[in-house]
Amino acid sequence: MRHISLLGVIAASSLLFYGFNLASGAIAPVLAQTPTDAAGQVEQAADLLELGIDQFNQGDPQLAIATWQTALSVFRQPSLRTAFPQESLQGEARALNSLGTAHRSLGQFQQAIAFLEQALPLYQQLGNRRGEASVLGNLGTTYRNLGQFQQATRFFEQALPIFQQIGDRQGEAGVLTSLGNTYYDQRYFQRAIEAHQQALTLYRQLGDRRGESTALTNLAAVYLNLKQPEQASELFQQALSVAQQAGHLQAEATISSNLGVIYSTLNQPEQAVELYQRSLQIYRQLGDRQGEADVLYRLGNLTVQQDQPSDALRYYAEAVNILETIRNDLRGLPVQQQRSFVSSVATTYQAYAELLQQQGQSAESQRILDLLQVR
Repeated sequence: MRHISLLGVIAASSLLFYGFNLASGAIAPVLAQTPTDAAGQVEQAADLLELGIDQFNQGDPQLAIATWQTALSVFRQPSLRTAFPQESLQGEARALNSLGTAHRSLGQFQQAIAFLEQALPLYQQLGNRRGEASVLGNLGTTYRNLGQFQQATRFFEQALPIFQQIGDRQGEAGVLTSLGNTYYDQRYFQRAIEAHQQALTLYRQLGDRRGESTALTNLAAVYLNLKQPEQASELFQQALSVAQQAGHLQAEATISSNLGVIYSTLNQPEQAVELYQRSLQIYRQLGDRQGEADVLYRLGNLTVQQDQPSDALRYYAEAVNILETIRNDLRGLPVQQQRSFVSSVATTYQAYAELLQQQGQSAESQRILDLLQVR
């Protein structure tokens, strides 16, 4: 059985978008001595960074990408590099980090890694420890999405002490969340519980409702995998209430899907379908292709249990088609990374192939299994 879905950290207040803020007056002393047009361009690009964050958090990563690409091109202009060397480098790093995050959220992992690997040395050159830790965390999340859990853990373990050293409790909570997720992926359940409990404590101290819902969701997922459905259900219900109050759509989608698993296990299919459909709607709104494929896989499993093979075949086919589009975006990555991703989603292909075989479609079943080969 595939693991229950976990939540990563996507809020702008946590791991993603650290950088400078022109509104703070950080470059005000320089403005009077530099050309007005260059100063205006820096401010415009900084505003675009903030606009992109709003667009991303409102569920439009494609629009955010376009906005950040514009900001990046401005920050890279030679005239700005001359007039505002520190600010333009900082802005470039921040735009690259943000672009990497957005591409990762869309399942475009090759593009994500390319942007993040450009951002990391810039932050290190600037001595921006917070930015460096942010990129390390985002690289960890990307490699986790690719199914390379040990590599992901290494990045998170580099980021955690940096956040702790600079006293950034928000970043610390975010990395603890991510570490808990990778421990879970590797079936180190007690370590996962400890990391998520630490993150939950920090989020509550910070008054971060989105983070709180994330930590509750991830704890619930661990307990569900440990065959403790009552404790898991209670935590999921707490998490769903907090997520809805905070307007945290990503969390609501993940929690709804996980609650659907519980209701499916309890043989309450109508409630499960309702929750899955709500989750599917949100994932599609957010452009989260991996989340969408996972819910379709679960709907396929449920309809198999309900002896509705035609519906199950349709759900499995949709899920596999989505995963194939993600794989097409990974063609430029090393073969080992492609294989790691395929391994992490293989259960969907296998379930589809098994049902096809049962329905007497042996040739199509073999074709689906052949898709699991990475050449």
